[in-house]
Amino acid sequence: MQRVSKWGRARGKGAPGRRFSKRSVAVQGVVWGLVVLVVAAVAVPLLINNRYTAWDGAAKGRLLRAAAAMDECAQLSRGSYAGCDAYTMKGLERGVRWRDPTAEDGYFAERKRDKVGLVFVSERGEESFRVETTSRTGRLFAYDYQGGEVARTRTGNAEGPVPW
Repeated sequence: MQRVSKWGRARGKGAPGRRFSKRSVAVQGVVWGLVVLVVAAVAVPLLINNRYTAWDGAAKGRLLRAAAAMDECAQLSRGSYAGCDAYTMKGLERGVRWRDPTAEDGYFAERKRDKVGLVFVSERGEESFRVETTSRTGRLFAYDYQGGEVARTRTGNAEGPVPW
């Protein structure tokens, strides 16, 4: 006679029910492991690409803040960008790490990672300026303003400068 558990199911040696062999449990483990690997192989590149996009977006935002600060400096200087060097800009916009192209710690640094997050005021004139920054991806973003026209370019790829 079979014993009955308190939930009404038969238990014991000959009781019907789901029993798995050791081989089927091992096969299930391998199948689940493969499923996890496939999902990871699809998800990891997407996450990395999102990270690169975010780094480039941060560099673009830095340049747009710098360009707005350059306009503010020109308004204070009677419409001329000539006096808007990095030293002057540090006083106007403290959220941007300003550098002149001749700074030892900046533009001519040998490693690209040393330039990440810095904004360089590389060219200034009466009616024009150029600011540049480097993203963590190694791409160089530039914002050129000349006589009312704006050119925004990105370099660092094989195809050369492209607009952003």
